[in-house]
Amino acid sequence: MFSAPFSWICGLLGGTSAHVQVCVRMVLAVATWTSFVFLAHCLFPKTSRLRVFFYIVCSVQFHLLFWSSRTTPNGLVFPFVTASLGAIIHGRHAYVGLVALASLAIILRLELVCLAIPSYLWVWLHQRRRFFVLFLLGMVSCLCSVAVSMMLDSYFWKQRMLWPEGYALFFNVIQGHSADWGTSPPWAYLVQDLPRVLGGALPLALVGCARRRASTRTSLLVHIVVHVGLMSALAHKEWRFVMYVVPLCNALAALGLEALWKKRIGIFLSMTLLCMSAAFCALATWISMSNYPGGEALVRFHRHIGNWSQSQSQGQVVHIEPLAAMTGVSLFQSTHLARPHGSFVPSALPAWIYDKNEHVSDDCAWTYTLSEHACDGLIYVQEGEPVYAYNGLKMQGPRAYAMQLSHILVGKVAVQNIKSVLPFDLMYTPQLWICKRVVPCDAG
Repeated sequence: MFSAPFSWICGLLGGTSAHVQVCVRMVLAVATWTSFVFLAHCLFPKTSRLRVFFYIVCSVQFHLLFWSSRTTPNGLVFPFVTASLGAIIHGRHAYVGLVALASLAIILRLELVCLAIPSYLWVWLHQRRRFFVLFLLGMVSCLCSVAVSMMLDSYFWKQRMLWPEGYALFFNVIQGHSADWGTSPPWAYLVQDLPRVLGGALPLALVGCARRRASTRTSLLVHIVVHVGLMSALAHKEWRFVMYVVPLCNALAALGLEALWKKRIGIFLSMTLLCMSAAFCALATWISMSNYPGGEALVRFHRHIGNWSQSQSQGQVVHIEPLAAMTGVSLFQSTHLARPHGSFVPSALPAWIYDKNEHVSDDCAWTYTLSEHACDGLIYVQEGEPVYAYNGLKMQGPRAYAMQLSHILVGKVAVQNIKSVLPFDLMYTPQLWICKRVVPCDAG
C-alpha cells in the first residue's frame, strides 16, 4: 500500500518488476528505520547521546540491516512491532501499542503472542493499568483480528472460515509438525543465534544490564527474556522468530556504550567492538552479494533472451529448480510473468511461464531450465558460463600470509583489490547452469 505510488511511477517510467522490488524494499527500509527512530525517542526521550549510540549500534549489524528491507512476513511486521514496543514501554500510548501488537500477532505472525504476553504484564504490573481494562482490550483486539483475518484470507485463498495463523498454531505447535523443519536445543537462541546477530553489541548490552536506569533497563530485559524464553520452548528455531528483540538488545547496548564512554579505556573498548562489528558487516555484505546465484542466473537469462525479437521470445517456459528459487528467483525478478490487469507491478511482453514444480524431473514444455546440474548436452545444451556463487572461506596459514604481506610491502606484488590483503580466500563454485532445450517435444 505504501509503495504503490512508487510502483506506479516506476511503471510509467518504463521500469520492470525488478525495479519495483527495489522501490518496495526501499520503502520498507525507510519504515523500519523510522520505527527505530520512534523507539529511540520513546526509550530515551531526554538523552540525545543515547539515541545516537542506539543508531550507531544498529547501523553496524549486518543481519539487522539485511533484514530491515526483506519482504518476508517477519520483515513486513518488524517496523510495526518495533513502533508498538516503543509506545508500550514509553507508556503514554500503551493501549495503542497493545492493540497493534495483538492484531499483528493474530493476523500476521502468531509468535508475537510471546511478545504480547510480557507487554500486557508490564503495562498491568509496572504502569499500574487496570486489569479489567487490559483484559477487555486484549480480548476485543484478538476477536476483531480473527474476524478480519477470516474475511480477508477466506476471500483471497477461496476457502471458507480460514484463519491462517490459527491453522499454523494447530499444525506446528499442537501437532508438533514444526519439528519436521529441524530441531535445536533450548539454549540455541541464547548461545548461537543472538550472539551471531548482535555481534559487538552483545558485550555492550551486558554492560547495559548493569546500569541503574531501572525503568528502561528492566522493561527491556522483561520483554527480551520472556519472549526468548517462550520461543525457546519450541523445538524448531529460526533467528527470525526472535528478531523483534534485537532493537531492544541494541537499546541495552546503547546504555552500556554510554557507561563505557566516560573513561578512556571504555572508549577504546567500545570503538574496538564497533569497528569489529562494522568490519564484519562489510565483509558479510560483500560475501552476500555473491550468494544469490538464482537471481544472477535469471538476470543473465533475461539479458540473453532480451536480444531476441518479441516473436522469437514468444512462449518461453522456464523451469526454476529449488536452488534457484531459494537464491533470488522471486516474483518481482520474474519480469515477464503474466500479472492481473491493472496491477501496479509492470509485466514485460511477451508473457512467459516460470515453472517451479519440484516433483517433475523433465517436462517437454520447458524451453529453458535454471538447473542445479550441468546440462546433459543431448536434450539440453548450456547457454553461457555457469553461475558461480560463494562456497566458504579458506584461511591462509600464518607463514603464507606474512610472506604475502611482505611481498606487497616491498613491491613484488601489486595490490589489485582488497582481496590481496585479506588473510583468507573466498571460495566460489559453479552452482547453476542455464540450459536450453534443443530436442523438440515430438522428438523426445
